[in-house]
Amino acid sequence: MKKNILIIVITMIVMSFVLVQCTKESTNEPKSKIIDNQSIELRSQAPENIVYPPLNCGPEDFNDIKCGTKERDTLIVTTDSGCEIEVSMDIQSCLDVKNNIFELNFSNLHYHFIFPISSECSDYFNEYFWAKPVGEINDALDDFEDELADKFQEQWMTAWVIKENAECPKRYGTSRFFKATCVQRCLTPPSEDRGPSYYSIVQPCATDGCCVDVAHYCLYEGQVIKIYDNTITISPCTNFFTVDCGNLYPWGDCRDKGCSD
Repeated sequence: MKKNILIIVITMIVMSFVLVQCTKESTNEPKSKIIDNQSIELRSQAPENIVYPPLNCGPEDFNDIKCGTKERDTLIVTTDSGCEIEVSMDIQSCLDVKNNIFELNFSNLHYHFIFPISSECSDYFNEYFWAKPVGEINDALDDFEDELADKFQEQWMTAWVIKENAECPKRYGTSRFFKATCVQRCLTPPSEDRGPSYYSIVQPCATDGCCVDVAHYCLYEGQVIKIYDNTITISPCTNFFTVDCGNLYPWGDCRDKGCSD
């Protein structure tokens, strides 16, 4: 009982500080950035030589944030639907100079299935691709990709917190995942004999419209705990453009996912 009360107190202390920082961040005016963090790749038939307008959505779009170079890392993630997935993301160490806060920013999600694919994983995807309309398939893929991003960050941040001995409440690790709210999916549908083996790419279809997933982790009595998890709206979508799917098929139209996903 005492342990639970202490965790709640720690969480409230850190959240009160974090909420002040989040309020400050959400009022910043984004600058511009070339999109390099919205592709989702399972196979190698990506459209080539397609140039998209800049997207205002990333740590470099904010004043007083200084970031190092991006480094690529790969982890094996097991999803709730029974899929084993090799997931890669870019990780960038940044410092909020004004508030002296260290954070780790994640972007550029790529993934592919590890074969042989389990029956649970195959059934999960077949249920959507052969029985559901495009809209529900898009929703399912959104949820699947969000789960991969979340699990990757949790695994990576858990290792970081242990390595850095970031003990609550004096120290904690912050992860941020910036993502566009208005997106267009291009897809090669799977064949019946191949199962969920396809190429999927998600591109922003507006030069604005941005959310950031924020989470905080720390070490309490030898256990890594997540003490804060929230999605913050940075800007709405107003300036739309047409996405070229190249040799892939548009899987639904440009859509505003909002920041709840």
